[in-house]
Amino acid sequence: MKIVCINMAKRNLTDTVPKNQGIISESAKWTDRELEAAVDAYFVMLEKELRGEPYNKAKVNRQLRSSVLSQRSKGAIEYRMQNISDVLQKLCHPFIQGYMPRQNVGTNLSERIKKLIFSKKLVNERDYAATADETEMEKRVQSLLTKGVVGKPQGRCQPKKQQSSQTVFERDPLVKAWVLQNAKGICELCGKAGPFIDKSGRYFLEVHHVVFLTDGGSDVLENTAALCPNYHRKCHFSPDADAVRQELHDKVERIK
Repeated sequence: MKIVCINMAKRNLTDTVPKNQGIISESAKWTDRELEAAVDAYFVMLEKELRGEPYNKAKVNRQLRSSVLSQRSKGAIEYRMQNISDVLQKLCHPFIQGYMPRQNVGTNLSERIKKLIFSKKLVNERDYAATADETEMEKRVQSLLTKGVVGKPQGRCQPKKQQSSQTVFERDPLVKAWVLQNAKGICELCGKAGPFIDKSGRYFLEVHHVVFLTDGGSDVLENTAALCPNYHRKCHFSPDADAVRQELHDKVERIK
């Protein structure tokens, strides 16, 4: 079995909305101060939404236009909020439902928004960094599970090797967190709950790579499954491991 990862062609996009949309001209790129004001306002609204508290988007928009974003139109601000949602969606982070992601945001602007979000500690950048350290991996996974994983992470087609006394691979905590969250404590092979409740209050499961990383497997959703310890060991050490692998293919739709 071979997992094929396809790289999307790079798009030549600007940081701004095309002129024919009547929101903002290409030459009027947002300053760092303007972006920071938009990001700050966005996360105030997002936190209220996640807590189930009411807020008024139109009022926030007016407040922004009466201060830092006085040179921006209502539509331009709404569009920028949707760009912020797009950045959060790519991080599998909850975003404001009233600002659905607008994907045609240039790479440069997307990185500027992400850098602002990380630098202001609105989202923990460390949680998204691949690591080969199992202890650190668990810390990052638990942090991601606490806030919730929204959408499906892309993962890494070719995990980076690290050499020590044995070969280890850097793994994406977002992929592991999504697999565990999606399983809801139920082994994806035996269909039973994990054998015990762990310190985080969840049924304990382990994440298995169907094609082992040592055999060139990818650290992506289509090559991972949440298993109870017994079935995880069975996948590695049972004489009928090939049959177990086929069973995973049959039971878990995303595995390819």
